[in-house]
Amino acid sequence: MQINNDGTLSYTPDADFNGTDTISYTVSDGQDVDTAEVTVTVTPVNENSGKDDPDIVNGTEGDDRLLGGASADQINGLGGNDLIKGAAGEDTIFGGEGNDTLEGGSGDDYLAGGAGVDSLNGGQGDDGLEWGGSEDVYNGDVGRDVLVVATGSNVGSDLLPTLKGSDIEAIDLENTSSEALNVTFMDIIELSSKSDTLLEQLLGKSAAESATIYGDGSDTVNLAGDSAGTWSLSESVNDGVNDFDVYEFVDGSSNVLATLAIDDDISVTLPVA
Repeated sequence: MQINNDGTLSYTPDADFNGTDTISYTVSDGQDVDTAEVTVTVTPVNENSGKDDPDIVNGTEGDDRLLGGASADQINGLGGNDLIKGAAGEDTIFGGEGNDTLEGGSGDDYLAGGAGVDSLNGGQGDDGLEWGGSEDVYNGDVGRDVLVVATGSNVGSDLLPTLKGSDIEAIDLENTSSEALNVTFMDIIELSSKSDTLLEQLLGKSAAESATIYGDGSDTVNLAGDSAGTWSLSESVNDGVNDFDVYEFVDGSSNVLATLAIDDDISVTLPVA
């Protein structure tokens, strides 16, 4: 253990050590004295130095700062208010309990905040951000990013109005029980600052404001009416796995303001004219 000139500590474990270590320290202002402990977790170094080897990194029940490496890491924050960065590789990051900040970095990552008020940032790559509640913040960042509504979430019809997020190109309802989403054309515009690139490829044309919803026969999407235009079924496409019905929101001058591809297993209701 070394105390640096700026007051920070540098910890260097003994060679071949892995496990937990405890640092006790005392601070004083000249009058009062306080003593505390910090627990450091040292994960074993993989003897094979290949960058493709996956690592598992576990935090503690305290407030941790965890950083993944170049491989496909699984990082578990456990308890506490954690800062977890995935770096390169296709990482899986679980925040656990506490108010956590998760950053996927580069690669196609999966982020789940867990209990608490969390912030999820996918970074570069096509990422999955797991819905953990309306208090969490979801930022897909660069790539085609999917908001995954996991089993038992029961988001109800107010998912999109309460969603705090940006740069999300798709919503996945396939792992949930029956869900009924209300969707307005403004929801599509606010969901992502850019279009769903996969949908553009399937359509063979640009779609300035677009998104995709995955689901099954137990799900329903209600396309809400708006005085700015009307929803209508445009065409059907297939991504090689799923069939989608494509709906366009068109204004009175025939301008397409929003495009939404919906899994054809989902029941869709259009506003009554």
